[in-house]
Amino acid sequence: MKLTEKLEFKQVLLQGMAVKPTAAEPFVILALEAEVTPEISQILGCEEAIFANDGILRSGVKVMELDTSIDEFRATFHSAKEDGQTIICHPESIEHLKVVREMGEPLLRFRVKIAGYATAFCDLINETRDQKFTIALEPSQIALDFSGENSKADGPADEAFLESLGITEPTVEVEAPLPPPVPEPPKKRGRKAKAGE
Repeated sequence: MKLTEKLEFKQVLLQGMAVKPTAAEPFVILALEAEVTPEISQILGCEEAIFANDGILRSGVKVMELDTSIDEFRATFHSAKEDGQTIICHPESIEHLKVVREMGEPLLRFRVKIAGYATAFCDLINETRDQKFTIALEPSQIALDFSGENSKADGPADEAFLESLGITEPTVEVEAPLPPPVPEPPKKRGRKAKAGE
């Protein structure tokens, strides 16, 4: 699935980290756990299975694997410390999403696969240690809506608005194309005189 809105995980717990060497940059795989809220479950499309209409947790949910992965997004990892480290990257994907309810609130377990950033994540984890950190996921590209009445997309640019920004539209002079060159006739070669003529 592709995100269409921001998704935030607070109090994320690192369960494990693996670094896989490759010919280019190493891959970092993070195994994470975060609390599931009605807002998160709605974005992931599993709200009705976990929460009732009034947001009360349904009974009987022990383990539920989500048949989905998240692709094409930007992630911001921030340390539990207020002035701690922040890593902004574009992970390959989030996979193996699973809702688990062992005691109390439901938890979401998932894996994040990232190309590179191995040293940065080691530093972040070393700084955070057993404290939890936050993750914010945002769509890589947000669709722009030009369908409104005040949209400028359908007509020419407003010259007064552009001038207020110090932008002037250049005028482009188009020259008439030159006629193709007339080919010259081939030169005649003279015949060599033979001996005795």
